[in-house]
Amino acid sequence: MKVIFTFDDGRKSQLRFYKETGLQGTYFILPTYTDAKTTHPSLHKENICNWDEVKQLAEHGELGFHGHSVKSYNKWDDERINKHMEKGIWLIQDNTGYFPVSFAYTEMKPGRIDLISRYCPYIRDYFWRDGGNPTYKYDNNGYQFRVNENEIPEFLGYREKIYVGHPTRDIRYMLKRAGSLSEHFKYYVVIIHELDDALIAVAKELAKHYKVITFKEIFK
Repeated sequence: MKVIFTFDDGRKSQLRFYKETGLQGTYFILPTYTDAKTTHPSLHKENICNWDEVKQLAEHGELGFHGHSVKSYNKWDDERINKHMEKGIWLIQDNTGYFPVSFAYTEMKPGRIDLISRYCPYIRDYFWRDGGNPTYKYDNNGYQFRVNENEIPEFLGYREKIYVGHPTRDIRYMLKRAGSLSEHFKYYVVIIHELDDALIAVAKELAKHYKVITFKEIFK
């Protein structure tokens, strides 16, 4: 099994990841937040990276696009969604030279996959499993997919191989979980928001046992 560390929002604490672990990560950033932080640093959230800091993240991993609320996508018309995607990708590319191919919804509940996937084909929420919707198909391990299979036919084979989840800060528990997952899955995608000492320790320990790759490398 291979492990993928993914980070949401482009937070300053995430700059520690490569520096302290030497591992690559996939960083799903909010380009409009990053742009606002760069332009008006005193008026925006303290923990959000500016573009110079996002470029540091890109040097040691993959940059992805962290989208708007699903409520927005389900309310907006096609033109507005297309403009939103184009603006976000342009901001990332213009400020970092990096073209994102991976995407994660901010609420992890997908909306308008048909449009989003035209810009970023690799969407983390394709593979998210939970018990939230009884109409979704159960997989062989008892989980419910959050995205219906008819929405993503080209990725059905991957869904049997990928597990996505948030970590705990208990190293022993995480090793036990990873060991159990490795019996059924080929990829373990870990979702991290604020990075701290405990999660750095967890990442180092997992890396001793499993190869670490970026999210888009799953599909190559």
